[in-house]
Amino acid sequence: MIVSPTTMRSAGSRTVAYLSENRCKWENRSVIMSLLGAIAFEVTEAVDGQDGLNKAAQVKPDLIITDLLMPIMDGYEFIKQLRRSPEFKDAIVIVSSASVFETDQHLSLRAGAMIFCQNPCKPVNF
Repeated sequence: MIVSPTTMRSAGSRTVAYLSENRCKWENRSVIMSLLGAIAFEVTEAVDGQDGLNKAAQVKPDLIITDLLMPIMDGYEFIKQLRRSPEFKDAIVIVSSASVFETDQHLSLRAGAMIFCQNPCKPVNF
């Protein structure tokens, strides 16, 4: 998911990129989309890391929320490739995953995520 708040963009539109595989429960995606839409965010969905890179390049999101387990390109590789781009080296990236393993949390942060949220979302700080 890619989110851009008006406080982050002078032009006003707020966008979020939300990356989650198609098999993700539609209820989970619907809740996130509804919550962000209710506070005036435009949400762009991507179904895997490659799709996320393409859509991020198109919409230039202010915030990216990604899952870890996705087909074609997983969340770790997505974050690493995103960080290689000068345009997104400082982008806000949040990992939202059902993983309960500390290894996944550490690998996410090492790849370049700023926050790891375990589903149901509880931010984990290191």
